[in-house]
Amino acid sequence: MWSLLPVLLLATVSIASIVDVHIMPVYGSRSWRYALRVDERLDGKTLKDLPKGSKVRAVYFTEMSHDVKWKIISRHEAVNEFSRFLVKNMAKNATIHLLFDLSPEAYAIALSLMQGLNHLEFADLATAYYLDLGENFVRHQIDAANLQKLSLVGEWPSSVVSLLKTYIRHTAKPSFTVSFKTLMKIDEELVKLVLDKFVQNKISMSALYGTLTVDVKTLKGMKPELITSVKNAKNEETLFWKMPKNGKRLGININGNGKSMLFVDEEPRDEE
Repeated sequence: MWSLLPVLLLATVSIASIVDVHIMPVYGSRSWRYALRVDERLDGKTLKDLPKGSKVRAVYFTEMSHDVKWKIISRHEAVNEFSRFLVKNMAKNATIHLLFDLSPEAYAIALSLMQGLNHLEFADLATAYYLDLGENFVRHQIDAANLQKLSLVGEWPSSVVSLLKTYIRHTAKPSFTVSFKTLMKIDEELVKLVLDKFVQNKISMSALYGTLTVDVKTLKGMKPELITSVKNAKNEETLFWKMPKNGKRLGININGNGKSMLFVDEEPRDEE
């Protein structure tokens, strides 16, 4: 009898799961709906079904197939039980994506999530613009110095450039994406920050669009040994800082109309 006891005990142990949480609003209502991807499977589980010790790897507040088996919860349940579960069980270096458009229902959910999870540190953050609430959430994540990847989705105000500068300055290897809809001042400080990380091969970035506020002479004085200049058929000039070892180039348009783009690409190669 005693020899069977360890086997019986092992049979009752539940193995902790890795969980991705998907959240959507219920339009016209204060309720939320959620679905769990548990160990890579979407199977209609609820929070009560999860084994003790399960960890939340990601929170996605994004559009998702309506064929999913959603669990609808009241706002009271969401703000209390659901949010407490996320705080208690969030894994280290987790992901959070907050990408719904700014409807009243979506804003209410984003408000609850950002306020409830603000003290946690995420490694991957993608967010649409949720007014000052969103900027403050991004700022806190940058200040926590754990943010490895940042995506600013949709149109943000031009003031977001200050957040971007702080992220580049305080992150060892910044990786960020900013929508082309977001226009910012491309000033001397921003160019220097990006260029410094670029020459160290420690930056991954989307193109940045906006108004160039630094003069050409100043630009050409930044690491001139790396600079080449290219003009197109319209006589529009682009400056490139080229890394000789990997062929990557940091480019900036210096057209007279003030509109500009700061971007990274690879030098075109001649076809053999």
